Amino acid sequence: MVACALQFQSAGDAVGASSTFGHGLRKFPSPSPTVGGSPSPSPSPSPTVRPSPSVSPSPSASPSPSASPPPGLPPSGPWYGTLATGGASNGQDVQHHVTVATLELSWQNYETSPGVFNTSYISQQQQKLQGMRSAGMRVALDAGVQYPPSWVFGLDANTYYVNQYGDRYAPTGNPGLAVANTVFDPNVRQAMGTYLARIAQDFGESFAFVRAGGGWYSELHYPAASYNGHSNSYWAFDANAQAGSPVPGWKPGQCCATQAQQFWNYYVSSLVSYQNWQVTSYHSDFPSALVEVLYPGWGVRPGQDTAAVNADLGGTTSAEINGETQQGTEFSSEVAGLSTTATAVYSTWLDAADQGTTTQSESPIAYLVSLASPRGIPAAGENAGAQSLSAMQLCVSRVKSLGLLGMSWAWESNLYSGSSPTITDYGTLIG
Repeated sequence: MVACALQFQSAGDAVGASSTFGHGLRKFPSPSPTVGGSPSPSPSPSPTVRPSPSVSPSPSASPSPSASPPPGLPPSGPWYGTLATGGASNGQDVQHHVTVATLELSWQNYETSPGVFNTSYISQQQQKLQGMRSAGMRVALDAGVQYPPSWVFGLDANTYYVNQYGDRYAPTGNPGLAVANTVFDPNVRQAMGTYLARIAQDFGESFAFVRAGGGWYSELHYPAASYNGHSNSYWAFDANAQAGSPVPGWKPGQCCATQAQQFWNYYVSSLVSYQNWQVTSYHSDFPSALVEVLYPGWGVRPGQDTAAVNADLGGTTSAEINGETQQGTEFSSEVAGLSTTATAVYSTWLDAADQGTTTQSESPIAYLVSLASPRGIPAAGENAGAQSLSAMQLCVSRVKSLGLLGMSWAWESNLYSGSSPTITDYGTLIG
């Protein structure tokens, strides 16, 4: 097997300089005044170690979808867009059939203290939005909740995620990593909800898409498995999380599988609940937008959670070594919990190579489509940051072969840097 500790990151993520994550070196745009970008995940785990089908619980399915066409799809077919859309090249983007721009905000720049909003920053972003629309582009909103203001962490004693070792999650140096505890802290979630409502007030409701995830690097997951010298971090040990746990005091690696299963069910269902709160909030604030839920990495595949639970979540199984279980990326439960109305699944690793044709070994986007399609939920995606023509070719081909709503390329500035792939390459592949 390939035992590589995957560190997944994705769009809406900026770190002002080069940084190494997993096996990939990635550079990001500056986080001020707007942010965007995503580095590449490490190679996917070997499919030969995938265990038998999963028995983890899934939330009850939402009602069947209506027969109306899925939102987000223009009459002419799939859409193509960019991340970290700068604005200066909007017209040239459109000439090459790239018609979706991403407006990426930053919570910390927007709301400098509770209820105090940076009017000059807001005005700057409003002008940027107007430029995108004037060029004829549809716009996706990334609210930038992965950049919480410092005051959020002073709301109460449980605003930080805590792992079983007692580590408080407070990474430094990389904007987009230091997220607040929106899964378990109701005060943080309320502050986030107030911020989202204010965006709707300032910018209006007419975004074509809204990017949801709400975790580090704007995706749906818990913090990374490796932190502060510990490689098997599960993030449900703050006081709020423990108060709701069916096995308070139990820690991963301890006996026995019964307790491990209860903890795992709680861990996944808590993240699904946060996902669904976001979808409801975005639908309320931006009722005309398609809500794209960002799913990172490879995902916990059928049977991997069972193997991890049977090993007491001790960090020894393949999905744990790859950091998937600790991040809670159990796609089947998450997709099962989604509303079928104006919602899409969205892979942030659209360029991941297939490792085979089984459920355990197919690419993340193929797996997500297999989960979403039977429920009438559409799919879309973005590359993980690899800047190569072959990665772009693979992404565009998957839009067409899998019937995706569309894709965005990370990042727009790279298409105008003079190196391949260029905006001309993108336009030629779109056809």
